[in-house]
Amino acid sequence: MDGALFGRFATGIAVNNVDSAVHVAHLVTVHPLFSVTDFFSVQDLLKTGEGEDRGGSHINTAELTSGLFYGYVVVDLRQLDENFAVLSKEQRAEIVAWLVRAVTQVEPAAKLGSTAPYAGVREVMVEIGRRQPRSLIGAFERPVEPTRDRTLSEEARHRLEAHASEIDGLMGAPDWRSTLRQHVGTTVPAVDAISDAVVANLAGLAA
Repeated sequence: MDGALFGRFATGIAVNNVDSAVHVAHLVTVHPLFSVTDFFSVQDLLKTGEGEDRGGSHINTAELTSGLFYGYVVVDLRQLDENFAVLSKEQRAEIVAWLVRAVTQVEPAAKLGSTAPYAGVREVMVEIGRRQPRSLIGAFERPVEPTRDRTLSEEARHRLEAHASEIDGLMGAPDWRSTLRQHVGTTVPAVDAISDAVVANLAGLAA
Protein backbone atom coordinates (compact mmCIF):
# COMPACT_ATOMS: atom_id res chain seq x y z
CA MET A 1 0.00 0.00 0.00
CA ASP A 2 2.85 2.42 0.80
CA GLY A 3 4.35 1.95 -2.66
CA ALA A 4 1.00 2.34 -4.42
CA LEU A 5 0.24 5.54 -2.49
CA PHE A 6 3.61 7.28 -2.40
CA GLY A 7 5.41 5.68 -5.36
CA ARG A 8 8.56 3.65 -5.72
CA PHE A 9 11.76 4.12 -7.71
CA ALA A 10 13.65 0.96 -8.67
CA THR A 11 16.90 0.81 -10.65
CA GLY A 12 16.51 -2.87 -11.51
CA ILE A 13 14.77 -3.81 -14.75
CA ALA A 14 12.75 -6.50 -12.98
CA VAL A 15 10.70 -3.95 -11.02
CA ASN A 16 8.68 -1.19 -12.66
CA ASN A 17 8.62 2.30 -11.21
CA VAL A 18 5.36 3.38 -9.59
CA ASP A 19 4.24 7.01 -9.78
CA SER A 20 2.91 8.41 -6.51
CA ALA A 21 -0.81 8.98 -6.13
CA VAL A 22 -0.36 11.13 -3.01
CA HIS A 23 1.60 14.39 -3.04
CA VAL A 24 2.53 15.91 0.32
CA ALA A 25 3.80 19.47 0.79
CA HIS A 26 6.14 20.55 3.57
CA LEU A 27 4.40 21.99 6.60
CA VAL A 28 4.87 25.73 7.12
CA THR A 29 3.80 27.95 9.98
CA VAL A 30 1.14 30.54 9.22
CA HIS A 31 2.73 33.07 11.59
CA PRO A 32 6.25 34.38 12.38
CA LEU A 33 8.53 31.71 13.82
CA PHE A 34 9.56 31.87 17.47
CA SER A 35 11.89 29.50 19.27
CA VAL A 36 13.15 28.84 22.79
CA THR A 37 16.46 27.37 23.88
CA ASP A 38 16.30 24.01 25.64
CA PHE A 39 19.27 22.89 27.76
CA PHE A 40 19.89 19.13 27.92
CA SER A 41 22.49 16.71 29.23
CA VAL A 42 23.33 13.09 28.46
CA GLN A 43 24.07 10.84 31.43
CA ASP A 44 26.50 7.89 31.71
CA LEU A 45 24.23 5.79 33.86
CA LEU A 46 25.75 2.42 32.92
CA LYS A 47 29.28 3.11 34.16
CA THR A 48 30.19 1.16 37.29
CA GLY A 49 32.06 3.94 39.01
CA GLU A 50 35.07 1.67 39.57
CA GLY A 51 37.79 3.72 38.00
CA GLU A 52 35.31 5.41 35.71
CA ASP A 53 33.72 8.81 36.02
CA ARG A 54 29.95 8.69 36.22
CA GLY A 55 27.72 11.63 35.41
CA GLY A 56 27.09 13.85 32.42
CA SER A 57 28.96 12.89 29.26
CA HIS A 58 27.50 15.60 27.07
CA ILE A 59 25.75 18.92 27.58
CA ASN A 60 24.30 21.09 24.89
CA THR A 61 21.32 23.20 23.86
CA ALA A 62 18.64 22.73 21.24
CA GLU A 63 16.06 25.08 19.78
CA LEU A 64 12.41 24.19 20.29
CA THR A 65 9.60 25.74 18.31
CA SER A 66 5.84 25.55 18.58
CA GLY A 67 3.64 26.67 15.74
CA LEU A 68 0.35 26.56 13.92
CA PHE A 69 1.12 24.82 10.64
CA TYR A 70 -0.51 24.72 7.23
CA GLY A 71 -0.27 21.35 5.51
CA TYR A 72 -1.39 20.41 2.02
CA VAL A 73 -2.00 16.94 0.59
CA VAL A 74 -3.16 16.04 -2.92
CA VAL A 75 -4.62 12.67 -3.92
CA ASP A 76 -4.39 12.14 -7.69
CA LEU A 77 -7.54 10.08 -8.27
CA ARG A 78 -6.52 8.95 -11.76
CA GLN A 79 -3.18 7.69 -10.47
CA LEU A 80 -4.91 6.13 -7.48
CA ASP A 81 -7.21 4.20 -9.84
CA GLU A 82 -4.18 3.01 -11.82
CA ASN A 83 -2.10 1.99 -8.79
CA PHE A 84 -5.03 0.24 -7.08
CA ALA A 85 -6.67 -1.14 -10.23
CA VAL A 86 -7.35 -4.49 -8.51
CA LEU A 87 -9.63 -2.77 -5.97
CA SER A 88 -13.19 -1.64 -6.48
CA LYS A 89 -14.14 2.06 -6.67
CA GLU A 90 -15.66 1.78 -3.21
CA GLN A 91 -12.44 0.34 -1.79
CA ARG A 92 -10.37 3.09 -3.41
CA ALA A 93 -12.71 5.70 -1.91
CA GLU A 94 -12.19 4.11 1.52
CA ILE A 95 -8.42 4.50 1.07
CA VAL A 96 -8.87 8.25 0.47
CA ALA A 97 -11.09 8.49 3.56
CA TRP A 98 -8.45 6.63 5.56
CA LEU A 99 -5.86 9.19 4.41
CA VAL A 100 -8.10 12.03 5.59
CA ARG A 101 -8.35 10.44 9.03
CA ALA A 102 -4.60 9.78 9.12
CA VAL A 103 -3.74 13.39 8.28
CA THR A 104 -5.93 14.66 11.12
CA GLN A 105 -4.89 12.14 13.76
CA VAL A 106 -1.18 11.39 13.30
CA GLU A 107 1.45 13.56 14.98
CA PRO A 108 5.12 13.68 13.88
CA ALA A 109 7.26 11.48 16.14
CA ALA A 110 10.15 13.64 17.32
CA LYS A 111 11.31 14.37 20.88
CA LEU A 112 8.10 12.89 22.21
CA GLY A 113 9.49 12.31 25.70
CA SER A 114 10.38 15.96 26.26
CA THR A 115 7.78 17.86 24.22
CA ALA A 116 4.54 15.77 24.13
CA PRO A 117 3.49 17.35 20.79
CA TYR A 118 -0.18 16.38 20.77
CA ALA A 119 -1.93 19.67 20.06
CA GLY A 120 -4.24 18.24 17.38
CA VAL A 121 -5.64 19.91 14.27
CA ARG A 122 -7.63 23.14 14.27
CA GLU A 123 -9.28 22.71 10.87
CA VAL A 124 -9.30 20.45 7.82
CA MET A 125 -10.62 21.46 4.40
CA VAL A 126 -11.28 18.74 1.83
CA GLU A 127 -11.96 19.50 -1.83
CA ILE A 128 -12.95 17.03 -4.54
CA GLY A 129 -13.08 17.92 -8.21
CA ARG A 130 -11.88 17.41 -11.75
CA ARG A 131 -9.88 20.63 -11.92
CA GLN A 132 -6.19 21.16 -11.32
CA PRO A 133 -5.40 20.86 -7.57
CA ARG A 134 -4.65 24.16 -5.88
CA SER A 135 -2.75 24.87 -2.73
CA LEU A 136 -4.19 27.56 -0.47
CA ILE A 137 -0.80 28.57 0.94
CA GLY A 138 -1.38 32.00 -0.60
CA ALA A 139 -3.71 32.71 2.31
CA PHE A 140 -0.62 33.10 4.46
CA GLU A 141 1.58 35.29 2.26
CA ARG A 142 1.26 37.80 5.08
CA PRO A 143 1.96 36.18 8.49
CA VAL A 144 -1.11 35.70 10.64
CA GLU A 145 -1.42 37.60 13.89
CA PRO A 146 -4.20 37.28 16.46
CA THR A 147 -6.70 40.11 16.43
CA ARG A 148 -8.90 41.66 19.09
CA ASP A 149 -11.81 39.42 18.08
CA ARG A 150 -10.02 36.28 16.87
CA THR A 151 -7.34 33.97 18.21
CA LEU A 152 -4.43 32.95 16.00
CA SER A 153 -6.14 29.75 14.86
CA GLU A 154 -9.46 31.52 14.26
CA GLU A 155 -7.78 34.21 12.17
CA ALA A 156 -5.89 31.55 10.19
CA ARG A 157 -9.14 29.68 9.51
CA HIS A 158 -10.82 32.91 8.38
CA ARG A 159 -7.90 33.60 6.02
CA LEU A 160 -8.07 30.07 4.60
CA GLU A 161 -11.79 30.25 3.85
CA ALA A 162 -11.50 33.73 2.34
CA HIS A 163 -8.62 32.67 0.09
CA ALA A 164 -10.51 29.57 -1.06
CA SER A 165 -13.43 31.80 -2.10
CA GLU A 166 -11.04 34.13 -3.93
CA ILE A 167 -9.48 31.25 -5.87
CA ASP A 168 -12.98 29.95 -6.68
CA GLY A 169 -13.69 33.25 -8.41
CA LEU A 170 -10.41 33.19 -10.32
CA MET A 171 -10.14 29.53 -11.33
CA GLY A 172 -13.52 27.97 -10.60
CA ALA A 173 -14.82 26.10 -7.57
CA PRO A 174 -14.29 22.39 -6.86
CA ASP A 175 -17.20 19.98 -7.27
CA TRP A 176 -17.38 19.53 -3.49
CA ARG A 177 -15.80 21.13 -0.46
CA SER A 178 -16.26 20.53 3.24
CA THR A 179 -14.47 21.43 6.46
CA LEU A 180 -14.04 19.56 9.68
CA ARG A 181 -16.00 22.12 11.69
CA GLN A 182 -19.03 21.74 9.44
CA HIS A 183 -19.40 18.21 10.84
CA VAL A 184 -19.08 19.09 14.53
CA GLY A 185 -22.19 18.21 16.52
CA THR A 186 -23.17 15.09 14.56
CA THR A 187 -23.64 11.72 16.23
CA VAL A 188 -20.07 10.70 15.34
CA PRO A 189 -16.75 12.58 15.69
CA ALA A 190 -16.29 15.19 12.98
CA VAL A 191 -13.26 13.42 11.51
CA ASP A 192 -15.35 10.27 10.94
CA ALA A 193 -18.23 12.28 9.50
CA ILE A 194 -16.05 14.11 6.98
CA SER A 195 -14.38 10.83 6.01
CA ASP A 196 -17.81 9.28 5.35
CA ALA A 197 -18.72 12.35 3.28
CA VAL A 198 -15.54 11.90 1.24
CA VAL A 199 -16.54 8.33 0.37
CA ALA A 200 -20.04 9.41 -0.65
CA ASN A 201 -18.84 12.32 -2.80
CA LEU A 202 -16.11 10.29 -4.50
CA ALA A 203 -18.79 7.84 -5.55
CA GLY A 204 -20.83 10.72 -6.98
CA LEU A 205 -17.80 12.08 -8.83
CA ALA A 206 -17.11 8.67 -10.38
CA ALA A 207 -20.70 8.43 -11.53
